[in-house]
Amino acid sequence: MPRLTQRPESTCRSVDPGSQPFGRGPAGFLRRLRVHPVLLAVVASLLLAGFGGSPATLSGSTGAPGHAALLHPLAATISLSSTNGKPGTTVKVTGSGFASGATITITFDGVQVTTSPDPCVATSGTGKGGGGGTFSCSFQVPKGSAGPNTVSATDGSSAATATFNEKDLVSASPRSVDVGQNGTAAGAGFGDDVSITAFTLDGIALNCTAASAGSSCTSGATTTNATGGFNITFVAPSVSASATYPILANDSSGNDWSGNVTVYLDPSVGSITPSTPSVDLGGEVTFSATAANGSGGYTFVWSGLPGCSGGSDPLACTPSVPGATAIIQALP
Repeated sequence: MPRLTQRPESTCRSVDPGSQPFGRGPAGFLRRLRVHPVLLAVVASLLLAGFGGSPATLSGSTGAPGHAALLHPLAATISLSSTNGKPGTTVKVTGSGFASGATITITFDGVQVTTSPDPCVATSGTGKGGGGGTFSCSFQVPKGSAGPNTVSATDGSSAATATFNEKDLVSASPRSVDVGQNGTAAGAGFGDDVSITAFTLDGIALNCTAASAGSSCTSGATTTNATGGFNITFVAPSVSASATYPILANDSSGNDWSGNVTVYLDPSVGSITPSTPSVDLGGEVTFSATAANGSGGYTFVWSGLPGCSGGSDPLACTPSVPGATAIIQALP
């Protein structure tokens, strides 16, 4: 007789959508969604980046790790083919991190310069996140101030700078002289074999006394050499105060360049002070004096008191003649 076997009674229970295993809130919502794991990781990475977290490591379908990262524009930068030279020097400016296709404006010490090619345009680069434009344009250094000058490049929104040191085209040696002393002036960048029509120090006319390096000096007038340079000797004129003054030279071809030299007033002697108002024969007395103006490094000439001579200050001496005697100190 067939035997009947009773199966265990099936159980069934309802599940609250907000209870486990799905849970409540965003976590439960994500559990109820079937989302591709790579897409889910990307979303998580972007959320973390937006709230200051670290980008998540991704795993693609092949299992190879990847990274999600925010993309930032490149910072604009420029470099110069040469960082020092004289007016007229050709300098190439190379830049990156600018807007692709943008026109680049280049200035020298705040003044826009003409570039080659003209206009200067940034081409497409490989930079990520924008600002991948690069350029390479040249310009001629204008006549500006000797020393550091700022070269700037901009596309209207991004900018970068570099420094170019401009050299004097007229220089003095030594850089400082006393009134009446000889100085040497060297010039370059003038016309070839032309006359220097004006040569001044702070507006005071200078006359050459000698010339070298192929230039000539005739009756105080200078003529450049075959390469547009000169090297002459001049006498520092009288000035109103010890200061740095401009030297300006103009030639008959219309060139005018300048430099600087410091001129000191003639040195002078102040008071002379003895270590004692009187001394016995054979005794020693020391004289001290003060000097003013000039560039320093004074040499003294003493006279007037027998037994005293030399060029130092203070001066120690032994008088050899009795009586009141004046002593004189001078700067040659």
